[in-house]
Amino acid sequence: MAYLAVFIGGGGGSVLRFAMSKAIVANGWIQGHWATLIINVLASIALVVIVDAYDDKSKLMYLLLLGTGFCGGWSTFSTFSMETINLISAGRTTEAVLYVSLSVILGIGAAMATMLWLTREYAS
Repeated sequence: MAYLAVFIGGGGGSVLRFAMSKAIVANGWIQGHWATLIINVLASIALVVIVDAYDDKSKLMYLLLLGTGFCGGWSTFSTFSMETINLISAGRTTEAVLYVSLSVILGIGAAMATMLWLTREYAS
């Protein structure tokens, strides 16, 4: 059952990532690699919320479905890596460094901010 939960969640997250990326680019909001940055930051926030909500052994299947599966499929390190290589190959090294730096800083920062916010909510 655990593998099935991860499989189903991963499929849903992957479809959401694809749809969000296409919608962001189609509407002309930003270029493709910046869409990946936004998606990865949102998935980082979502994963913290999901882990907080389902951090109980009796809810392990929800954590596998939504955390490991859905958020794992929604965010994507492989796309991030390939887009970084493409930027470097195109001679856009400064943009590649900015993209990597912002991805790491914003992803971890968003996860930390969400954890702090959730902690304050429980303390109130």
